[in-house]
Amino acid sequence: DTVPTPASIWQGVYKLPPATYLVAQEGSIGQPVPFWRLSAPLRRDCSPTEAVDLLRTTIDQAVADRLIADVPLGLFLSGGMDSAVVAASAARQAGRKISAFTIGFDDPSHDETQAARAVAHALFLDHHVMMLFEKDALGMLDEAVECLDEPLADPAIIPQLLLARFAKQRVTVALAGDGGDELLYGYQHVPLHALAMKYPRSWRGLGVLAPFLRAIPASHGYFSPGFKTQRLARGLGESDVWARDLAWRGACSASEMGELFVHDIRQQIDIQQAETMMRALGQEVAPWATAWQEWSWGYLRSFLMDEVMVKVDRATMWFGVEGRSPLLDHRVVEAAFSIPDRYKLGQWKGKRLFREILKGVIQEEVLDRPKHGFGVPVADWLRGSLRDRLESFAELSFLAKQGLFEGKTIARWIREHEKGRQDRRKELWAFLMFQLWYARWKIR
Repeated sequence: DTVPTPASIWQGVYKLPPATYLVAQEGSIGQPVPFWRLSAPLRRDCSPTEAVDLLRTTIDQAVADRLIADVPLGLFLSGGMDSAVVAASAARQAGRKISAFTIGFDDPSHDETQAARAVAHALFLDHHVMMLFEKDALGMLDEAVECLDEPLADPAIIPQLLLARFAKQRVTVALAGDGGDELLYGYQHVPLHALAMKYPRSWRGLGVLAPFLRAIPASHGYFSPGFKTQRLARGLGESDVWARDLAWRGACSASEMGELFVHDIRQQIDIQQAETMMRALGQEVAPWATAWQEWSWGYLRSFLMDEVMVKVDRATMWFGVEGRSPLLDHRVVEAAFSIPDRYKLGQWKGKRLFREILKGVIQEEVLDRPKHGFGVPVADWLRGSLRDRLESFAELSFLAKQGLFEGKTIARWIREHEKGRQDRRKELWAFLMFQLWYARWKIR
């Protein structure tokens, strides 16, 4: 879905890893030097109240520091708990009414404006909502490619750009809620990982169900049942946590990667490289970390760092807005890692620690909503408004000249998606974003 740090798409160009610096001296540049590392946290055999208080205190400290600005400051408000926790802390500490900005969708299955309005009303925020319509979104596609500089297969870059442009009308700094899912194990597939870890034998046996789940037709809407069951099938029965995780959230599975590229390219690719990289990132916090802490750190150092935050940073800076993420303050990260896993799983799943922080401040029905990411209706766009553009990059003559992708594989994916047999939104969006980047830079 992205180009992982320290690599870049450009030969001879490298990214500086987070929490590191470089020293340049007399024309030479040294190796990256870390200025912060996550060390083994003090084990807290704490009560639920102590865990909630610890998180609340450190989040308040992080938010207070990020409220300091000599330019207008506001909030990105999605309607989810992460942005609500940041907004609640900011509203309590700011001593003034804060502006908050939300992007809505004309597709009801993707729209969170009702929840965002409820949060804004409860916190007495000056709330501004902009509806995102398909025409506006698709008109932003080439601008998204331009601002990213390298391929990034996260369709949320489009609403993120529109949100930044919308916010820039009133503010120059905006606080966001990124990081909560990684720190408190909030992703939707976490309970499935927990099941696989607790009952490994039974989990492996469930692999026999994969063909039946793959046969369930795709349907429209945000994380539709067909999309979820087909995605579930990819990792069902897989015993390795990182292989399973990448099968669920990656654009292409290992077997699909083998089908995607022409023979000469396929011979140069290590299809298992992503799993190896994720495993190595998790090992950065070994041997003191639990299996779940390794997973959390791996997510912070990959998906969040190289996809989510790249999207936020590129979109905000494109319009001259400084995005700030209090939940990624090192004090909050250290506090979250010091809290036992039991307060992030089981009856505490779904970021209940955040729910406890917000209890009595935000309405219960808002807090109890199912998790909803910053989704974009790309499944429909790829069948409709983007179909011609997608097919232009999938023409056999073009692909043969390009020499990267197997035309028959791309054609099959387009047919499967069009007919609803398979939901190929992630695979086709990744392919399209690469080709748009390729066309922009006229790669030869």
